[in-house]
Amino acid sequence: MSRFAELLEQAKMGFRQIDPLILLSAAVSFFLALETDPWWRVSGATSNKLLTMEVSPYYFQTIATGISSGAPFVASLGSLTRLLLVLGFVALAASSIRPNAWWRELAVFFSLSALAELYLSFLLMYHAAETTLLGTYGILPPYSGTSLFPQ
Repeated sequence: MSRFAELLEQAKMGFRQIDPLILLSAAVSFFLALETDPWWRVSGATSNKLLTMEVSPYYFQTIATGISSGAPFVASLGSLTRLLLVLGFVALAASSIRPNAWWRELAVFFSLSALAELYLSFLLMYHAAETTLLGTYGILPPYSGTSLFPQ
């Protein structure tokens, strides 16, 4: 019975060493990696069949008359972003469980870099969408809200 009590005490000590803030950051990183909804969307006022553009850090989808389906870098950038976020999640989760490990700071900085790359990826995809709209139709939609363009 003393061996069981000793193992139970070690397990309790292990749970006390978990860093809750880093574990929360890992959870946020995991949910961002699973996200599939667009972060920015432009659609036609009367029909979504004529103009729809959806931008996310993972994809850039265009359904419009006279516009190509996307930029050439979109597929590889989206896959790289998702892969870096998943690796960042793993690094954060491991460093929250082992807060005294020598690689903890390295894992945290890698995960923060992956989150920064997420927003950089979104900005690159957003810029590609704006450039496509400007080059094809000569319009720039607002960052947020609704606006009507002259016909």
